[in-house]
Amino acid sequence: MVSLLVLMSLFFVIRFLSVPTSATGFISLWTPAGSEIHFPGDSVGITWGFWDAGAYFTIELYSDGGYYQTISSSWYASGNYGSYIWYVPDGIPKGTYYQIKITSVSNSSIYDFSNYFSINERTLTVLSPHAGDVWYTEDTVTITWTAENIDGTVELLLRQGESTYIIITNFIPVSEYSCSWEVPSSLSSGSYRVYIRSNYYLPIDDYSEYFSIKKRSLTLTSPDQGTFWFLGETHPITWVSDYAGEDVSLLLYEKRNYSDFYYELFTIAATTPNDGSYSWTIPASLNPAFSYKIYLRSVMYSYVSNFSHPFFVEERYIRVTSPASEADWYLGNTYRLSWESKNVGDKVTLELYQAGTPSATVAVNISNNGTFLWHIPKSLDSDDDCTIKIKSVDIPDFYGLSSSFSLLQKNIVVSSPSSTATLFKDETYEITWETCGFSSNVRIELCVGTVSSLMIAANASNTGSYDWQVPLDLASGSKYQIKITSLEEDSIYAYTAGSFIIENTFLQQWLNTIVLCVSLSVGFIFLYVFLIRKWLQKIAAENQEEGTIIQIPVPVLSEEEYEAIWEQQRA
Repeated sequence: MVSLLVLMSLFFVIRFLSVPTSATGFISLWTPAGSEIHFPGDSVGITWGFWDAGAYFTIELYSDGGYYQTISSSWYASGNYGSYIWYVPDGIPKGTYYQIKITSVSNSSIYDFSNYFSINERTLTVLSPHAGDVWYTEDTVTITWTAENIDGTVELLLRQGESTYIIITNFIPVSEYSCSWEVPSSLSSGSYRVYIRSNYYLPIDDYSEYFSIKKRSLTLTSPDQGTFWFLGETHPITWVSDYAGEDVSLLLYEKRNYSDFYYELFTIAATTPNDGSYSWTIPASLNPAFSYKIYLRSVMYSYVSNFSHPFFVEERYIRVTSPASEADWYLGNTYRLSWESKNVGDKVTLELYQAGTPSATVAVNISNNGTFLWHIPKSLDSDDDCTIKIKSVDIPDFYGLSSSFSLLQKNIVVSSPSSTATLFKDETYEITWETCGFSSNVRIELCVGTVSSLMIAANASNTGSYDWQVPLDLASGSKYQIKITSLEEDSIYAYTAGSFIIENTFLQQWLNTIVLCVSLSVGFIFLYVFLIRKWLQKIAAENQEEGTIIQIPVPVLSEEEYEAIWEQQRA
């Protein structure tokens, strides 16, 4: 204190001696003393001494010898000593020719200037992020800055608007000039700025330019809540992707009845393009009793993932149970088509395929009750590669296909007697045949060639066999055939494969020979007798003419004997 008084006294003496004698007072500005460097926000002590200059003073800032701004227009001071704390305002350009001017309010001719001092800048400048940059949640980003005339630590904040902010870091040495930060997944997409400020030089701060933060996301859109997908069918898994990379993986999770948790079941696709869709054929091995979820995950950004809503699998089928595999069905007959179905609607259409090509419509838009009586038209072609397709009316692309079966014409095959057979009269033979496609009784006829000559059986059971005793009175011959005809349809008939022979038995043939010989003998005798009689009659006539009587014994036959001989000949 004593030294200050001494200094002030010395100052007054020197100042008094240097003031013109016409002046009535003076001001001597002590600080700032010159060659100082000040920064915006700094407190600068302005001090001065005065004598006979009044009690109020104007304090001004000059730059390069010219007025810049008024610091105080009327500052009170007393006791020949004044002081003022000036906080260097923001925005003052940095320079080296600044001065403080103190002027008496009561006498403007009394003033003084400080020596020259400098005003410099303390700056923080965010270099990155830049305008238009995009950050993605859960990515690690780098914030960079520069600093001038600042030491200590800085604080970094993320600002959205004027009020919302997130602290990136509280204290980081300003000299590091960069900071790595993982963008929180909780941030919503939007426009942001990074704010940096000094912890010691307030308010030294800066904002970055506006940039965007976006969420890397995957959102499954199908299957939706409560969706039912069907085993064996192909369904699209769909999703929306935001900046989630080029490829994704798909997994299936299963919730079992005894648990509330979903467990990974298997991988649907380890890697597939992130194009928003994947066609998946539901494995028939899945259990319809369980609930399922699809898990979608980015291959590049494994933290970007999403679960679908729970969905369910169900069976959908049409199973044709009749006709059975390799069945033979006959044109003109009626058969029962049968099937089982689930989740295909109330109506179905039935079609016939032959050799894989549709050939006839069996029924259209009929009740899906699992059965239909089909009268097979005779106009269809025979084929050994036929199938029945049963299609859902509500789901036209869904159908069931029967096993392969055959469509055949009804027919009869006569197997015996064969073309090499010889049948003997009064003997019994087995007529055998096979029929296809009908069971009605049959008519059996004996034909010479194709002309019926004898009705063997007008209504025989269709057992495939009939015992026939060949009549004795049939004429022997080699052009005989058996014809068998269905009593249900006259158009269904068949002949033996060839003609057969009907002949007498050996005994009949032997007896016939004996009879023939006897007949010939009797005939010869009869002829002999006849000729002898004629000869005798001729001789008698000649003798009568000559008058000579010759008697020759001649056998004499009665009328009964002649008749007997004649009947034998006829037989």
